[in-house]
Amino acid sequence: MLFRSIYYYSYAKTTQDAKKEAKHCLSLLKEQGITPEDLDLPVAFDIEEEATFQTGRSNVTAITTTFCDALKDAGYEPMVYSGASALKRFFEYHKIKSYKIWVAHYTKANRPSVPFRYDMWQYTSRAVINGANTGMGYCDLNYYLVDKNYKE
Repeated sequence: MLFRSIYYYSYAKTTQDAKKEAKHCLSLLKEQGITPEDLDLPVAFDIEEEATFQTGRSNVTAITTTFCDALKDAGYEPMVYSGASALKRFFEYHKIKSYKIWVAHYTKANRPSVPFRYDMWQYTSRAVINGANTGMGYCDLNYYLVDKNYKE
């Protein structure tokens, strides 16, 4: 089964930057004719730049909520993507918990090391799948958690 989504990588260091990025993301969606109804999964906001994290936990959280709220206001479902250690260290979870969370954590454990709910888990960046490989020969693999009563 094929699921469609959008992934937006952020370089924002301020909430003003996040507003610009959200506007840019929405303009790209419009330009491509992609409506909220066209997507099976949320629009993922990837926030993992060290320069952003250096701006502090409160600011990183504000950047995230600014982008995600703009997407939500436009009718799209947002999702926050970052690494497990970053999510624990640089985000105020109580302010982002209303969004879906996609955590990257490459571990042999049977779940990522986060003390909160998550909706998607990127568990490896070293998968080899015919037809899906990058120039390096590897691709990411994820689990997307769905309701056990989900019907296609």
